[in-house]
Amino acid sequence: MGHVIFFILFGFYFLMPRAFADHTVTLQDYLTQLKQNDIAYEKILKDLDQLSFHKDLSLPSRQFLIEVQNEYGIVLGDGQTTKSFGVSAGKEIFETGTSISGSYQKNELIGRDEETLGIRIEQDLLKNAFGSNHRKQNQALNIENQILYLQVVQAYEDYVEAKILEYMDLQLAYLTYQASQDLYQQTQKLNGYIQEKRKNKIALNVDVDRIALQLLNNQEDMLQKQATFEQKLLTVDQVAGRQISPEAKIVLWTSPSIGDQDMNKLVSETRSIKILQLTEEALSTQALVKKRERYPELDLILGLNRDQFTRFNVSADRNEAIVGFGLSVPLGDSVNKAEQKKLAFDASVAALEKKVSQRDISLAIQILHHQIQKQQQIVEINKHKYDVAVRIMDQELIRYNRGQIELDQFLDVQTQMAQNQYSAIQAQIQLQSFFVQWHNLTDQLIQKPL
Repeated sequence: MGHVIFFILFGFYFLMPRAFADHTVTLQDYLTQLKQNDIAYEKILKDLDQLSFHKDLSLPSRQFLIEVQNEYGIVLGDGQTTKSFGVSAGKEIFETGTSISGSYQKNELIGRDEETLGIRIEQDLLKNAFGSNHRKQNQALNIENQILYLQVVQAYEDYVEAKILEYMDLQLAYLTYQASQDLYQQTQKLNGYIQEKRKNKIALNVDVDRIALQLLNNQEDMLQKQATFEQKLLTVDQVAGRQISPEAKIVLWTSPSIGDQDMNKLVSETRSIKILQLTEEALSTQALVKKRERYPELDLILGLNRDQFTRFNVSADRNEAIVGFGLSVPLGDSVNKAEQKKLAFDASVAALEKKVSQRDISLAIQILHHQIQKQQQIVEINKHKYDVAVRIMDQELIRYNRGQIELDQFLDVQTQMAQNQYSAIQAQIQLQSFFVQWHNLTDQLIQKPL
């Protein structure tokens, strides 16, 4: 299995003893864990095993057939015996359309002995002239193997995309959970400040209740986000086959931008289009093979026979060279004609599907490209909104401490800041997910195939 190199890297840090505090697990490391533990990955690669037997199922057998026969006979009444021994061997060489066979037979009968030796070669001159039809069939099967391989690679790339997006869900849950923790801690500090004011009898009772309610709301939100994070963490644990501490620090990774790329080239070189092109080619080749199967079969026959026999002490030898032709003409094979038409029909359908897929993939690439461009703008907007919201909250806190605004006004500002923070996190994760989809759609997620 070749190494798989990815454009996209991400990692998470484990809170381990200090010696391991800086250890980073990359996407390659994560996928290595999946390869070792995820049954879904094993199932995808299992389809590659078909490459070892797919061709042999459809091609003529390469067997070298040997047959041996040995018989003994007893004549009832007088007790005389007979013996018969024979051996034959033959092989079909489909690459050249040649059949080679040889035989040896020895009979010890009552009153005579016989011994024969024969060699025979048959060469197809028309239907499968020198193996031309079998080579066409082999060509079609090689194309089918390419299709099977590309389908497995595509399934693997889809699997990788799904696992990256699954891990990104974990990152989103982690970052929002961390943000809710920060918000809860800020509210705790504010609560402590108001409690001090209460002791000094300068805090309103309604402010005490408001901050208590805000604290409970923030705590509830934090617990909900923690539960979501830990649930997604368990999902990743089970798939990767290793336990990640709930205290792990999940680091947001950044995918490279897509840059300027030739859209037409991206479409024409996608794996899906290649599969349909190969499918059309394979079906067209198979249709030609079917058509040739209705050709007359004309065989050149060459052989050599040697006979020896003894009868009542009289021996005779005979050597014979054989040259001839064999002709077989199939007439009215309606089943073969229907099979050829079906293959030609399937080839034309594959050609149409290729055009439809080119259109659909081109549209999908354009839409995703547009989404990425807009999402990049949205990320910048949300980042700016969050920065502004933080500055406003800092200023409003000063105004609240000076008694210039009420507590409920400040809490509204704090809640708005938290919402802006969540939106900024979600926008960034969404942009990264678009990048992942782009790399999969354009077959750039995996640099080296399986």
